[in-house]
Amino acid sequence: MLAAVKLVTDKQRKTSFPAAAEPAKRILDRAWKQGLVIRAFPTGVLGCAPPLCCSESEIDAIVERTARTLDDTLADAEVRASLQH
Repeated sequence: MLAAVKLVTDKQRKTSFPAAAEPAKRILDRAWKQGLVIRAFPTGVLGCAPPLCCSESEIDAIVERTARTLDDTLADAEVRASLQH
């Protein structure tokens, strides 16, 4: 099982996060704190490969923790500032 999410600053234009925001590092650090094992690429792509034996409730927990990780990252003042440039 594989899942991936590409983070963009503009859905229509599919504009990638600026490198100055360091999305991979910031997200990876927060994901570990949430108990998530993910891959975060410098291009703003997040990858997850949970085991095939995951239950529906475990998948729900992964999605919830991922959302919390992304929300926490977007609340970061340095990330917000890099998005305004």
